[in-house]
Amino acid sequence: MTETQKIDLALTPSKLFNFLMTVAAFRPVFVWGPPGIGKSAIVEDVANHLGLPAVCLLGSQILPQDILGIPQMMDGTYRFAPPRMLARHEPYCLFLDEFNGSSIDVQKVFYNIISEKRIGEYKMPTGSIIIAAGNRLEDYAHVLDLSSALVNRMIHIRLAPNTQDWLNWAKNHSLHPLIIEYLTKNPTHLHSLPNNNQQPFSTPRTWNILSDAFSNFHFRGAFDDFRILCFGTLSPEHAITFIEFAKDRLEECSVQALFEERITWQEVEHKDMYLNFLIASIKNILKTYLPINAEDLTEDQTKILSNSADALEKLAEIRPDLAEKIIKGDYPQEMPAWFTSHLTKKIPSFKQKPPHSFL
Repeated sequence: MTETQKIDLALTPSKLFNFLMTVAAFRPVFVWGPPGIGKSAIVEDVANHLGLPAVCLLGSQILPQDILGIPQMMDGTYRFAPPRMLARHEPYCLFLDEFNGSSIDVQKVFYNIISEKRIGEYKMPTGSIIIAAGNRLEDYAHVLDLSSALVNRMIHIRLAPNTQDWLNWAKNHSLHPLIIEYLTKNPTHLHSLPNNNQQPFSTPRTWNILSDAFSNFHFRGAFDDFRILCFGTLSPEHAITFIEFAKDRLEECSVQALFEERITWQEVEHKDMYLNFLIASIKNILKTYLPINAEDLTEDQTKILSNSADALEKLAEIRPDLAEKIIKGDYPQEMPAWFTSHLTKKIPSFKQKPPHSFL
C-alpha cells in the first residue's frame, strides 16, 4: 500500500469519533497517528458520550504486575488480585495509550484483555469497551514492535489531522481568535511532521497550548515574550509567519488590553470570537487565582482579581447575561463567598451571597 493510499484511508477526528461510537462497542480498536492530533481527547469524548468512565493506562509506563495485580492466598491456593482501577463492577472504557510503547512482557498481558476482556479471573463488565492508541515509527516517538498475535486481535484505524474539524472545536472552546483566524487563512499550518532533532513542531495540541498561554500570560507589551512562546510551541516556519500575522493585532485581543482599557467590551460586543475569548480568559484567571480564603491573597493576586472584577462590572452594564455566566459558570467548585460578595456590591444585578469585605 502506498503512502497516498494510507492517507486516503485515514479518518478525520469527527469521522473517527463516529467510527468509535459504533465499532468500539463490539471490538477493540487501535488508533494510529502522530503526536498531538487529538487521539486521547477523542477517546475521552467517546467515553463521555457513552456514559462510561475512562481508565487510562500508558503502555510505556507500566509493568505486567500493574495489570495482573499481586497474588493473594485463599483457602490454600492463590489468585491474582488486579488493581481496583481496573477491577470495576460497572462498565467502563479502558484506554490503552502509548500502546505500542509497551514492553514485550506487558504486551503478553494484553492478549487476554484484548481478546476476552479478561484480567486473570476478573472479567470486564458487559458494556465495557477497549480503545488503544499509539504513534508510528516515523514519528520519532518511543515505539516498539507489536507482536503479530496482538496486532491480529484489533481493528486498526489511522487518524489524520483535519483543520476544519479542529477549527470547529476551537471556536466551541473559545481558543484565541488570532489563532482561529490565522489557521482559517493558513489551514496547512495546523500540523507539521515530527522531526528527529527534538525541536518543537506544530500540532493541534501545541496550538491549544499557545492559546492557553495567551489566555493566562500578561504580556504588558513585552513582544519578545510573545515570540518566545511561539517559537517554543510551533515549528520555526509556522512561528515566523504567525508572529508576522499577529504582531500588529495582539493588543486588540488580549485580556491585558481590556484591563488597561485599551479596548472596551463595546468594541468586541459583536465580534463573537474576540468576545468569547475575553470571557474565557477571565474565567481562566478566576480559576487560577481565586484562593478559598481572602486572607490568602497575595499582592499580585489582589491586583489581578481587582482588574477582573472591574471588567465584569463593565461587562454587566451592557451584557449582564454574559457577566452572570462567568460568575456562575462551570467552576469545579462554588466560587468563594468573599469574591461573590464583592461582586454583589459592584454589580447590583448579581445577588448570591451576603456582603463581606474584600479588596
